[in-house]
Amino acid sequence: MKFTLITLSLALASTVTATMSWSLDRVANPTEDEADAYNRITDAMNAAIARWQPYWLANKHCTVSYVPGIGTADGNYNGNIRFGSDRQYMVEGYALHEIAHVLGVGGGNPRFYANCQNHEWPLASMVIAKYYGQGQVLHCAGEHFYPYGLNFADEFSEENYARHCEVVDAMIRDGMQEQRGE
Repeated sequence: MKFTLITLSLALASTVTATMSWSLDRVANPTEDEADAYNRITDAMNAAIARWQPYWLANKHCTVSYVPGIGTADGNYNGNIRFGSDRQYMVEGYALHEIAHVLGVGGGNPRFYANCQNHEWPLASMVIAKYYGQGQVLHCAGEHFYPYGLNFADEFSEENYARHCEVVDAMIRDGMQEQRGE
């Protein structure tokens, strides 16, 4: 199937309103370390959720935890996100990256891996081509994608945050989730 920029615009313009919510598991009497982590995680998640709002195709709830033993941060398709004690990961860019895992990037999602193996990302590749040039496509690497996967801190910028959301939204439209719009 041949897609054009008009097709891309029409496909991405028709959005389904849905809700993304999140909650943070907290202990009743946090230590100073836990209180600081909770504040940083809350700021990161609130910024990420606000950035995602124009793109939501799926109703999803994220349960977020502070787990000091985690080396970085991780997220999975069941809706769990964990942040470790390293404060450099408690920022919007990593929160966006982990939300992408919650929405279906990697994390054992068979549709993600099938689309990667078969290079079936027509809309997502059109978004990539819009910014990188004709013929450029979405690439997969294990549990991640690039460009705009926000896999490393040097990818973090306001522009890349917005493009990341646009690409993941297109990946959902390309069939990454089992039931789009639900």
